[in-house]
Amino acid sequence: MSSLELRGITVRYGRFTAVDNVDLLVPEGTVTGLVGGSGSGKSTLGKAVVGLAPMQSGRVLVDGGDAGRRRG
Repeated sequence: MSSLELRGITVRYGRFTAVDNVDLLVPEGTVTGLVGGSGSGKSTLGKAVVGLAPMQSGRVLVDGGDAGRRRG
């Protein structure tokens, strides 16, 4: 297993900010779930992490190393 860290993730669609400056640390060996209401950005955050949504800023780190999804 690997640790996952998100630093300052922001995703915008035009003038609409879907995810704003999110930081998250998922330590190795843990399970983490995202919960929230409809439209809160859960799916958009997941898409940004795997490269399916355009990040305007932020970094995705796996085991402390840049995962190649860096913006800003």
